[in-house]
Amino acid sequence: MQEQGKGGSARTPTFTLTSYEKQIAQDVIDPADITVEFADIGGLDDKKQEIWELAVLPLQQPELFNQSGLLQAPGGILLYGPPGTGKTMLAKAIAKEAGATFLAVKLSKIMNKWFGESNKLIDAIFSLAQKLSPSIIFIDELDTFLNPRDGAENSAGNAIKAEFLTLWDGITTAGNNGEGTGGGGGPVMVLGATNRPNHVDNAILRRLPRLFKIELPDAKGRLQILTITLNNSNHPVDVTATKYLPQLAKLTIGYSGSDLKELLNCAALEAVREVMHEKSKMAVMAKKKQTTTTGNNKKKKNHRGKKDKENKETETETTNNKENEKKEDEKKPILRPMSAGDLKIAMVKVKRTGAESADYDESQNENDARSGRAGAAAGGAGIDANQLLQLLMASLSQQQQQPRQGKAYNTDDSIPEL
Repeated sequence: MQEQGKGGSARTPTFTLTSYEKQIAQDVIDPADITVEFADIGGLDDKKQEIWELAVLPLQQPELFNQSGLLQAPGGILLYGPPGTGKTMLAKAIAKEAGATFLAVKLSKIMNKWFGESNKLIDAIFSLAQKLSPSIIFIDELDTFLNPRDGAENSAGNAIKAEFLTLWDGITTAGNNGEGTGGGGGPVMVLGATNRPNHVDNAILRRLPRLFKIELPDAKGRLQILTITLNNSNHPVDVTATKYLPQLAKLTIGYSGSDLKELLNCAALEAVREVMHEKSKMAVMAKKKQTTTTGNNKKKKNHRGKKDKENKETETETTNNKENEKKEDEKKPILRPMSAGDLKIAMVKVKRTGAESADYDESQNENDARSGRAGAAAGGAGIDANQLLQLLMASLSQQQQQPRQGKAYNTDDSIPEL
């Protein structure tokens, strides 16, 4: 079976895909289908320019890097940093700017219960990348797949990592525009993303010589993210919200790009809540009526005429409901623009990543500390809860025994003679 590579005949010649390459090809993304560009990523201006010169330029103009043996772009780049900082977006933007085919490696696709099948799928990743070159092999959450090898791991896992390392050294890297195996012969680059770079195997890090730390955005970067997100969403924004954005950028210290997008989403929902407040209240408070039908076949036969009448009434009611729905659709409510008040409310509701769990852990630690201090105070007084309970039980038993003992001793009221 002859298949054509991504991007049309102008990019790659017609070639044949193996059965393993067809499985990997399901996750291939054409650069024309990627909508993310460097301009869509707020902040990281210096990092974006350096990444563009290092990753995009060799894929766009490999002839520049063939003029000298020193001009070799790295075969791999690692993007690391906290979650939600845009590492995956950067990888897609690189593929978009360079016009490179994007191959996203999924662990679920390459893991197979049969020994040796995973190795063949990994081989298919690199062979397909060469056929569709220029291309980018993207591995998200790199630490979960290529973590350090140790003796505790099974032989199958080590064999998969060894296959990956071997093929990685054999691919046509971005700095060497040699002929690929049965394909386009263009450059191939490997991009990795992780938030735990210390959990990646050292042999993998050696093949990822350039590391870029994608940090949390500063105030300037947060303002860019907020502005770009609102502009791309085409959501109506009030003048008060536009003026409040710089102050919001200063207040959202520690927020990642995904946190800021969630904050804007929460602010946009405030207008929806105002319009649908009564309906949502009825939806959660009112109990729905459940209709049950009972009867036997004899009753159905006897009341057939009655049911026909009911069906006609139901049809009439359904028609009326449809007409009412049309009228309601014609009178759909128009959402008001986002205001500064919406952003302030969203600021209270949406916290930065990990803030809620950190506050909960802190409150739990305070409660434990209070319990410990209370126990220490009771211990310092020399009174234990169990001991106090035992003393109370003992005093109650003594009070019950004292009257009986008095009657036993005072049975004879006479004074003994001397």
